[in-house]
Amino acid sequence: MQALPEKDRHVIVENLPMENVFDHLSATTIFSIRGSIQRLSTAGVKVVGIPCNTVHCYSSEIEQECSKQGIRFLSIIEQTTRAVVRRRSQKAAILATPTGAELYKTAIEDAGVGVSLPSKDEQSQINDVVRAILEDPSPTSLAIARTTLERIATSQRENGADTVILGCTELPLAFRHDQPMSFISTIDALVQGFVTEIENWKVYA
Repeated sequence: MQALPEKDRHVIVENLPMENVFDHLSATTIFSIRGSIQRLSTAGVKVVGIPCNTVHCYSSEIEQECSKQGIRFLSIIEQTTRAVVRRRSQKAAILATPTGAELYKTAIEDAGVGVSLPSKDEQSQINDVVRAILEDPSPTSLAIARTTLERIATSQRENGADTVILGCTELPLAFRHDQPMSFISTIDALVQGFVTEIENWKVYA
């Protein structure tokens, strides 16, 4: 991958083929991510974000590699937590994989916001939704996923949550362009982080 001319430097999207990280997290996962960061560095990339929430269990390793390559790492966990704080949320419900839920629970509680986690049965339903969308992102599958997620979100609101985090890459797909106002898509939060970063470049350019 060669460095791009200044006039052509915009956004590079690298699709990183790997096993379904929902079921398979291993040493090869971070090895693949490190390789991707190195390739992006060669291309002249200065800021990297990863839209997979679950692999942020390797945040320390990712940040270390990014620092080594002179790249700034935008954590989807951190950007989403900032979005929760900006809303002045009192209690956030976390809909994510089990690993992602723990990452968000720690970050959000550290930010001084309460957390509501799904019941064991609800978490099992969320897991099934993620797998279903991965296997079949058809309109029918997404409609079923939305119904399930809305039911769980209602349960979480009854438990006092005023914000619902769609903390897995696949979950916002169930809502497309009709996402409830109380929901936060972690993908949207990461994109907003990039927008802010670019705006800061313009200010200090």
